[in-house]
Amino acid sequence: MWSFPINNEQDWDSESDVPFYEHVFLENHLNKDHLKCKPLASFLELVCNGLSQNPHYSVNDKKKHLEWFSKFFDDKISQINASVEEEEYMANLEKVSRGIST
Repeated sequence: MWSFPINNEQDWDSESDVPFYEHVFLENHLNKDHLKCKPLASFLELVCNGLSQNPHYSVNDKKKHLEWFSKFFDDKISQINASVEEEEYMANLEKVSRGIST
């Protein structure tokens, strides 16, 4: 229940000592190996962007989300890289075929 006068920071005692930048700049909590995989790095950048704009999660909640994504993608990086390589191979084949047929 809100106390009057309204205080937007009511019930945020646990976050009172956490600086604002901890809520916004979450990229330093990402696994550096995951950032080497371009599609995964793009996805994780969007996750960080979404979490940084969410005022309802604490910094610890945001870190837990990032840890969950890190664990989820740990064994999938090789599959992602393989699919990227296959896509590049198919794109190169298409370029060659278009170059030959024109």
